[in-house]
Amino acid sequence: MKFIITRIYKKYPFPPLVWFMIIETAFARGAFFLAMPFIALRMYENAENTPTLIGVVLGVGPFVGTIAGFYVGHLSDLWGRRQILFWSLILWSTVFLGFSSTSSTFMFAILMAFNGLARAAFEPVSAALVSDLCTIKDPSGELQKSAFHLRYFSINIGAAIAPLIGASLMIRYPALGFQIASFAYLLSALSFRFFSKKYGMKAQEKAREKVSHEFKDVMSVLLRDKTLQIYLLAFFLLSLAFSQIDSILTLHLKDLFSHEGVKLFGRLLSLNGILVVLCTLPILKFTKKFDLNKSCAMSCLLWGVGYFIFGFAKIPLHFYWAMFFVTLGEIVVFANGNLIIETLAPAKMKGAYLGTTNLGYSGVVIGPALGGILMQWGGGELLFSTMSMLMILVAYLYMAARKNGEKNIIQT
Repeated sequence: MKFIITRIYKKYPFPPLVWFMIIETAFARGAFFLAMPFIALRMYENAENTPTLIGVVLGVGPFVGTIAGFYVGHLSDLWGRRQILFWSLILWSTVFLGFSSTSSTFMFAILMAFNGLARAAFEPVSAALVSDLCTIKDPSGELQKSAFHLRYFSINIGAAIAPLIGASLMIRYPALGFQIASFAYLLSALSFRFFSKKYGMKAQEKAREKVSHEFKDVMSVLLRDKTLQIYLLAFFLLSLAFSQIDSILTLHLKDLFSHEGVKLFGRLLSLNGILVVLCTLPILKFTKKFDLNKSCAMSCLLWGVGYFIFGFAKIPLHFYWAMFFVTLGEIVVFANGNLIIETLAPAKMKGAYLGTTNLGYSGVVIGPALGGILMQWGGGELLFSTMSMLMILVAYLYMAARKNGEKNIIQT
């Protein structure tokens, strides 16, 4: 075992706190997938909650995250990452405890708002922290790229198992999955506090050069960065399409297969996680040979094929094939999302730039509601064929961002 750990560390010589963040991500996100994908089903138990209303409530969290997340990223540049990460985990723990005990649609909306705030604070700031620590040790950026890829890989370790357990709990003990998630986030917060002290994160933040720019200066830079704006539009459409998996797909499956549809949904999420765990490192190693934007564009086209199959599938086997294509597309796009934005960022604006991913991923604000409307109008066929066409548009935007970036380099 010691030999294996030594070999892994030689290949990925991250600072200890980066390793902790990668492992913690697997643990906490496993808890997330144990409960969060089943929020729509909990609400669907109330006959008064239509798919459209459920979609609107699910969009509250991303809406709050979009508004708050960008500014929180800027604050992390000013104040440091440590306190924001700790308190976002504490807030997340409280939110999941609330989900376990409420049946009120209004309370679901309030809790979704706080869930959006916690996620908007944790995701970009944790990515910025990993980037900071890796850049100190390796300014070339190769160590940082490996850390982002392993961080994405670790997210899906939890996703490979948790949905199966979550689906079973949803049928038998609906509140328990949310309670387990709450405890996991509390444990993550306390562990992060301990390890950040152990490895001197507070001293590192004090030694870091203080950021002198104001929020208006950040906005001025972002408004001039056309390449960033194209990426954010691509992320917006991507997140709008992706949000259907976490929200409306489960309703589509339940309509087709009743309670077996709930189990099928859990199996599909687990298949997604297992494929990501098995395929992420080989696929990312293979795509290193190619331009990143071209790889993402081709991956979006594969994703679109998967969505088209989702719309017209009638038997479980077809849904498994659909998830296979979606996962192949997801791996390259999501593993490189933060990396694409981080490479655009000035050194003192990493938190702010990574915070803009909340603006880009704001498609999940309207995605569930739009998906619910399309579902009511034309069923899964209309919903997922529309999302398939959106993925083609996203592929085009990746290539447009590449062309605009090359134009800026020539002008520079």
